[in-house]
Amino acid sequence: MIICLQQPELMVAKIAEFLGRSVTAHQVSDIVRRTCFDVMKQNSSVNYSWWDELGMRLPSESQFMRKGIAFDLTRSLCKKLIPLTLDRG
Repeated sequence: MIICLQQPELMVAKIAEFLGRSVTAHQVSDIVRRTCFDVMKQNSSVNYSWWDELGMRLPSESQFMRKGIAFDLTRSLCKKLIPLTLDRG
């Protein structure tokens, strides 16, 4: 399932409703702000930058998130795995 978040406030409100939670407009705005890519990229509690200090990744080779391009997984999977992944509905 691919969801385009052109209206993130609406999506956050729908998720809250689905979960049976009531949220204020301020809370929705705060969630949208905290979960935007640029903010999360700078947040050391979610961007795994502490892995660099432990030598668990090479900062020059790894990034916080990969670019979200549909079907881009075909570049990183072997030919045997691609059909298995794309056939899932």
